[in-house]
Amino acid sequence: MRLNIGCGNHYADGWVNVDVDATDDVRPDVQGDITGTLPFHDGAAERIYLGHVLEHVDLDDVPAALAECRRLLGRSGVLCVVGPDCDRADAMLAAGQLDDVEHRLVVEGAGRWAHDVHLWRCTETSVTKLLEADGWTVLPATLDELSRSTWPLVSGVAWQFALFALPGGQP
Repeated sequence: MRLNIGCGNHYADGWVNVDVDATDDVRPDVQGDITGTLPFHDGAAERIYLGHVLEHVDLDDVPAALAECRRLLGRSGVLCVVGPDCDRADAMLAAGQLDDVEHRLVVEGAGRWAHDVHLWRCTETSVTKLLEADGWTVLPATLDELSRSTWPLVSGVAWQFALFALPGGQP
């Protein structure tokens, strides 16, 4: 099984789309909270995609979200995390490659629905440290690599980062 957790309204064909919200605009296959226990068996997933998810989770709850991903993946799965890199957005703003409005959206979130706000300053470095502190093996990925693969990709904007993570104990 492949899980697209925190799908919002970005549904992926061939994936089980999961979100905490279920509204007129967000209709996941399964409603559930990544910081709790999702209704799947241990080790049920071969892949989990978190596209612009962790920055919407309270920083204190990120370890619970990662633990849930580890439970769902077992020892042989792969986690893909894509998110906004606030450091990259800051540099793009300073270089005139990003306007104030888009910069604010990257850093704060858009507020289009109940959980669409960024709760902490997300960067590739901070997410890498969170994953490594939880025992994941982190491998950098490129957005181009994801766009040519079977992973869902929300968008290919330059201020994003992408990482693959393997549960502890994998090479």
